[in-house]
Amino acid sequence: MQNLNMTEQNTENTSSKEIAFLDDEDDELPPPPPQNMLGNVVQTVVFRPPPILENSMENNFDEKNDEFPSPPPPISQFQYLPAGGGTEISTPSEGQSDVKNIPSTTSQDQFPPTLNVPPPPLLLHHHHHHLTKTFANSEVNSRKPSTTSNDGQKDNRSLLLIQIQEGVKLKKVQKQEEQAQKRAVDDSTDVAAILRKRMEHCFGGSSDSSSNSPTGLFKNGKFLNSLVPILRDELTNSLTNDLDESKRIFRLFDYNICGGKFGRSNLAMETFKALFPESTEENLINSGKVALTLEMLQTFYLIEDDIMDNSILRRGRPSWHTLPENGLTAINDGLLLESGINRVIQLAIPSHPRKSAILSEISTAKQKTVIGQMLDMITKDLSEFTWPRYSSIVSHKTSHYSYLLPLNIGMHLADYTTPHQVNLKRIAYKLGYLFQIQDDYLDCFGDPSITGKSNLIDLAEGKCTWITCALIEKIRKNNSSQLEKFKNNFCTQDEQKLIIARNIIIEQGIEEDCIEFQKKKISELYEDIMSYPIEPLRQVLEQTLIDITGRQK
Repeated sequence: MQNLNMTEQNTENTSSKEIAFLDDEDDELPPPPPQNMLGNVVQTVVFRPPPILENSMENNFDEKNDEFPSPPPPISQFQYLPAGGGTEISTPSEGQSDVKNIPSTTSQDQFPPTLNVPPPPLLLHHHHHHLTKTFANSEVNSRKPSTTSNDGQKDNRSLLLIQIQEGVKLKKVQKQEEQAQKRAVDDSTDVAAILRKRMEHCFGGSSDSSSNSPTGLFKNGKFLNSLVPILRDELTNSLTNDLDESKRIFRLFDYNICGGKFGRSNLAMETFKALFPESTEENLINSGKVALTLEMLQTFYLIEDDIMDNSILRRGRPSWHTLPENGLTAINDGLLLESGINRVIQLAIPSHPRKSAILSEISTAKQKTVIGQMLDMITKDLSEFTWPRYSSIVSHKTSHYSYLLPLNIGMHLADYTTPHQVNLKRIAYKLGYLFQIQDDYLDCFGDPSITGKSNLIDLAEGKCTWITCALIEKIRKNNSSQLEKFKNNFCTQDEQKLIIARNIIIEQGIEEDCIEFQKKKISELYEDIMSYPIEPLRQVLEQTLIDITGRQK
């Protein structure tokens, strides 16, 4: 057997140690390590023998057990130990990675790594106990990479390894979150299931409060709300230079438009984006300004309607005309908003090919809404509370400007014409009909703390609603005496009489009838929407139906 000896050779240029093995037979050093074309030393693998231990078998004899220690288990791991310190790579077990950092006390560039291979068990016959203990300790220590070197300073390599490991964990967490989000998106494509869930929450049978959260179309609310001050400033500057007038216009916008749900303008924007998904940021902003004119139109209607109906509350706050500084001046404020619509459109899209069509759509919507408001105001006698009259009021006052107008505005902004306009109008009017039924239901049976208005207002104003039409129809079939009692307590400012009228509605089961009718209309609408052939518009209509189903205000 060859005797292997280690020698140390000191150099003047470096303080590190160069390790080699001498052969007793020729007493020569091995050739210098190979170099590449750049003169850098190519890392080679040399063998380091186990240290010669002073312990003998006699010293390892266990007198207590009267036996020699058992031989060590077979060694199956090979540890590659760079002479200058660095990364230790152990042969891993299946499915595991065992890469660890070893603190360095010398420069990595001076020595190639040394392969430390434990000798075969036959060569450990009288040192095996000590070696087994030493190997076990080194195994434990090797699994706890140190973050400090021998001089107490932090080892950047170990810190880097820890950061990499943390990064891998973070990526796993992110991947799990992405998968969960993807599953949620996949689940959300089942429109029928979503509608059932929202109906259960609204009408009973579910405790999931998340169903009440607005989704889909209302996600553009922040974007549109951020455009209101810009639109307000541009319109004000184009109308007047007077400071007092400007301040009043600012108050008008801030009190009546800012912070709303922007349902109509959201629908217009979703339609535009669905048909023109590659739109630029500038186009989105200008289209958003045009869409916001629908909120100006809505605010104009609400201000005038509150004055005509003498309503003191709007969205849980005092109506605009009830504020001390306003009064009947609010009529002119509403007209200012209405007259500013064309100006905003001219400024936002001066050269758009459909600008004239957009202006024409808004003009038509104004005419229809005014007719609907007229029908609503003159229908006061219970003999006129019929389904044809109610349907006419809804189609003129609600359906056209709340649903068909936003859809048409969105299509014009995208410069798109649908070949199925008749079907689209029919669906839009059905959406408006459902929306108005929900309003009538909430005005009578809703929670005033959520709706922001008393559930006696429609009764006090003598409104022709779905509730009153259903009640009149039911009483005429079953009990004529109740009809006279309801008539005597309807359309009055006496709160006690209004409570009696509302109790008659409850006793006749109108609340349950309204809930069932809403479910029926939702199912019919769903079938109509799913049969609409234009995919982008169908998706917008689907989301619109989801958003209004089960609403609480």
